[in-house]
Amino acid sequence: IHELGLSPELARSLSTTNCIESVMSQMGQYTDKVDRWHNSSQILRWTATGLMDIEPRLNKIIGFRYLSVLRIKLREIVRQRLQRKSKVEEPETMEVSMVRANGDRSI
Repeated sequence: IHELGLSPELARSLSTTNCIESVMSQMGQYTDKVDRWHNSSQILRWTATGLMDIEPRLNKIIGFRYLSVLRIKLREIVRQRLQRKSKVEEPETMEVSMVRANGDRSI
């Protein structure tokens, strides 16, 4: 969180798992009553219904106005990592093609 340079308010909210634990605890009131899930669409329906029911009781994340900045920064990090990953894979390919271009077949 520190490396992202987030606002102090948002960083404080996201530095703990309290907001996730609160949602999971409230969702347990719905899902714990089910003895057997029949299929994945049933799970999705129960989850959606539960989330819609608890939504009014959820607190706002302090610094929620900066969530768009967080999304932009996370997308940039993912883009950079994907570029680095593709660059790591490229040298092997380039080396093989250079060797073949020189006529050396002892690969």
